[in-house]
Amino acid sequence: MCVGLIFMLGKDHINISIAFILTLIIPLFFVNKMDMIYPIILLICVLIGSLLPDTDCGGKATIYYRFPLIDKFMKKVVGRSIIFIFKHLISKKKIKTEHDVKDEHRGIIHSPIGVLLSSLIIIIFLIAFALVFGLFNWKILLIIFIGLIIGQFLHLFQDSCTINGINWGFPFNTNEMKGSIRTFNRRDQRPKYFAGMFYFLIVLIVLGYSFNILNEINLILIYLMILVYNAIALYLMRVFSRVKREKPKERTKTREEISEIANKEYERITNKEKKIIQKRGKDKPIKKEKDKKSQFKEMVDNLENNRAKIMKEKEDAKPKIEKDGETIKFKFRNKTFLFDQEGYDLFQEEFSKPNYSIKIEKGYLSRENKQTGGIKAFHRWLMQKEVESFCMDNDCKEEEVQVHHLDLTTTNNKRENLKVMLIEDHHKLHVREKFDGSDEEFEFWYENKINK
Repeated sequence: MCVGLIFMLGKDHINISIAFILTLIIPLFFVNKMDMIYPIILLICVLIGSLLPDTDCGGKATIYYRFPLIDKFMKKVVGRSIIFIFKHLISKKKIKTEHDVKDEHRGIIHSPIGVLLSSLIIIIFLIAFALVFGLFNWKILLIIFIGLIIGQFLHLFQDSCTINGINWGFPFNTNEMKGSIRTFNRRDQRPKYFAGMFYFLIVLIVLGYSFNILNEINLILIYLMILVYNAIALYLMRVFSRVKREKPKERTKTREEISEIANKEYERITNKEKKIIQKRGKDKPIKKEKDKKSQFKEMVDNLENNRAKIMKEKEDAKPKIEKDGETIKFKFRNKTFLFDQEGYDLFQEEFSKPNYSIKIEKGYLSRENKQTGGIKAFHRWLMQKEVESFCMDNDCKEEEVQVHHLDLTTTNNKRENLKVMLIEDHHKLHVREKFDGSDEEFEFWYENKINK
């Protein structure tokens, strides 16, 4: 799983892919018609292949931790080789593409042509290595190639069940396949159920051979039944992860259409008021809005009354600084924000730049971009590195985490008072503060509330 995009987790890729290939390997352990080293090599290669496409991730995917040498080889050699091949062919106008081929996640490695090329490049290197060291065995090399192909295509199919999906036509055209699985939704157990369908078949196969039910059936017929079952299981994966079709949105009205509707509504209301006046026997005209001259005169008359209020607002807008030991108090618009020395220095030198205006947004000290209007809270900005580290460690997006004030205020911006956590955990923490009862009672109540 790559941080920043919503794809299936590495452990889910491994679980589903291993379960799938075991359905094809298990019968061989009972018939004893071939050397068992070949099925074991196939199993290992499918496992590795199920993680290979995520080597194009900008962050650190599961393969980085489990097979670091393979991850480095894929990024430095295989990925760059494929990009070079495509750019050379495109520049020579030998192929036409709809999308740019570059080093990006969900790019060329996450496509059928990328799977074939990456597997081919890996097997070429293995052939060269085997020839140099006198270890050439065409059966093993063929099994490695097949295993990598199967593992990678299973990876693409599984990513097609997530909300980001896969473009199966990349880079030649656009043929996207998407699902509804959100990787970090802990209540979504569908990936486990998908793996469970294949594990269920494994149990049936083992029981069938253990009780001599399958021993007398032809092996080819057994594999035909397994392939049919697996095809149905893959189809069900798509069915239960498909995106619900939304009703088409209404066309956005043009300014002319909106203006016409507004004029008709105004005429309707005006005619209705005229009828009411006629019914009551009154011929007084409808009260008109004050003209601009009257409005200006009223503003001048009230200026003196508002002067004190305006001056007070200006005074409150000027920040006041006080130092209390190691704590720096920043008083701004009737609120007092707390800093440590490091945080205050960063606030003055980096956060408060000329193209930003300091303001209070939802109780938090924030800045607003004068050009774009974008707002950024200081405590979130201060903990950006911690947020990125947390996302890498927990395989999540930055939008799925929040920076929590441990003292439950919005004003204490000391780094020691800030903690990065998932939005779900942050929400749960605040709900717990308002709950009267023991921790066990709260956990029971909260679980029931979520399940509902």
